[in-house]
Amino acid sequence: NSGPFIRINCGAIPEELLASELFGYEEVAFTGAKKGVKIVKFEMANHCTIFLDEISSLHIGMQPNLLTVLQNHEIERIGGNKVVKLDFRVISATNKNLKNMVDKGNFRNDLFYRLNVLNLDLLPLRKRKDDIPLLADHFIKSLNDEYGLKIDKIESDVLNIFFDWAWPGNVRELRNILERAVQVSDKKCVKVADLPDYMTVSLSATKNKNNNNLNIIKTSKDNAEKKLLESALVSNNWNKSRAARQLGISRSHLYALLKKYHMQPPS
Repeated sequence: NSGPFIRINCGAIPEELLASELFGYEEVAFTGAKKGVKIVKFEMANHCTIFLDEISSLHIGMQPNLLTVLQNHEIERIGGNKVVKLDFRVISATNKNLKNMVDKGNFRNDLFYRLNVLNLDLLPLRKRKDDIPLLADHFIKSLNDEYGLKIDKIESDVLNIFFDWAWPGNVRELRNILERAVQVSDKKCVKVADLPDYMTVSLSATKNKNNNNLNIIKTSKDNAEKKLLESALVSNNWNKSRAARQLGISRSHLYALLKKYHMQPPS
């Protein structure tokens, strides 16, 4: 844990270059290769940790090579004949279901089980919204350093919007929104006006829809209540005491309902 943390994105490097990036090559390997030996990711990770991000993007033709390295803790450079013994720890990550990929034949079964020794499932941001203030504070500090800013606060209304948002883009979306906000903000705090329009407009539309639904429910409830009250009064010839007993309410409550619905006995 005191050694370097070597990171490689398996989806960001073209398939034809990934093998040389992971395992290295010797100068006779292919035309155009640099003379000498290329020290690459797994050798750099000797006595420390290598992080294979987007492991699901690893081409199926490369997977047997990776399995051999993980199984034997040794590499053989492309074009070479010397085995290099290594001591490393591997962490891999993906946002896809590798077991489903195995079932579909898109990921090797043996490599899956070799990687799946200790599995940590991280919940999406929408299912751990209590983390939002901590993550937002972390990103603000990082963005201040990156852009030379002095943002030191996020308005409570902004956090309320964050708590209501579904975060389809997960943690990356939170950072992206804050990166935009700190650059357009004209003060030392992030305000609602600094958020992208798609976020505030969408939430506003959702709230209006919810309010409309509540209004519909309230209107339906009032109509039902009024009809029940009217039925009890008519069946008791507008005798308020008997109508109240039939409805199971007090006389004062009945009078309040009569006032609410502007109901009077027929003249």
